[in-house]
Amino acid sequence: LQQSSIKSEDIIVGFTTSVRPLDGPLYADLRRRGLEAVATHPAAAKGNVPLFLPRRTANPQLPRPVGLQERWLRDRTRDYLRTRAFWRELFSLRDVKAFITWYKVDASHCAIADALDDVGGVLAVYQRSYEALPTRELAMDTDLNFCYGRESAGIAGRDGSRIKRNVIVGFMGAHR
Repeated sequence: LQQSSIKSEDIIVGFTTSVRPLDGPLYADLRRRGLEAVATHPAAAKGNVPLFLPRRTANPQLPRPVGLQERWLRDRTRDYLRTRAFWRELFSLRDVKAFITWYKVDASHCAIADALDDVGGVLAVYQRSYEALPTRELAMDTDLNFCYGRESAGIAGRDGSRIKRNVIVGFMGAHR
C-alpha cells in the first residue's frame, strides 16, 4: 500500500503454502489494517481462519491415453483445467478483478491468467530477480509485466512469453 491510492479493503492477501501459513494472530493483524486474507490450501491455514475450498472439484473427462506421451499430456491438461476451475471459482466468489504475483516458475500462472480472463480480470507479474537470458522455463502469460528495465522487457519478449503490456518500474526495493 506504500505510495498507492488503492484502499486496503480492496485487497485480499492469499496464503498458498505451509511456509508461512495464515494463523489467528496474523489474520487479526491483517484485519486491523483493513486487509482481508484467505488461505487457498489446508496446509496454509492454522486455526480458525478463512480457507477457500472449491464447492466441487473439477474432474474433466479426457480421452483415454494410449502411450506415455498421451498420458503425460492428459495429466498436464487435467492439472490445468482443475487449477483454472479452482481460481475461477475463488475469483467469482470474491469478485477479484486483479491478481498480482511474482510466481511464474510453473504453468499454474497460465491457468490463473485464463481464470481471470473468464471473470473479466487481469494478471500482473512483477519481476523479483534479474534474468540475464531468455529461457522458456520462465516464459509467462500475463496482462501486465512490471519489469526492471528495457533489457528485462526485451528478454521477456524473446523467451516465448505472452505479455500484453510491459511496465518498466526499475527495482522497486527489497521490502516491497
